[in-house]
Amino acid sequence: TSENQLTFLIKNKMDGTYHNDIFPCDNGACVDYTKVCNLVDDCGDGTDEQNCKNHFRCHGNNDIIPLPKVCDKSIDCFDYSDECNEECVSNKEIIASMTVT
Repeated sequence: TSENQLTFLIKNKMDGTYHNDIFPCDNGACVDYTKVCNLVDDCGDGTDEQNCKNHFRCHGNNDIIPLPKVCDKSIDCFDYSDECNEECVSNKEIIASMTVT
């Protein structure tokens, strides 16, 4: 992230409090905080989906999938990284049998 980012505070007219509902993307764009960690690259550079704990990032193409789809014996990542990784040790034999012709 840039050290010189401009952040906006919005004043609530009802109670006079200030809040920040804007997430600054690394590419200079801004998105509403409701779009952060929603499994969609709303920034366009992926920064709104970095460091999120609710998803898995496929190794080969950086696609993101919900955590429940990891180790569920159904391939969701093109490179099988959601099923063939250290967390899914028991799935390696299943994947091997699926890819052998």
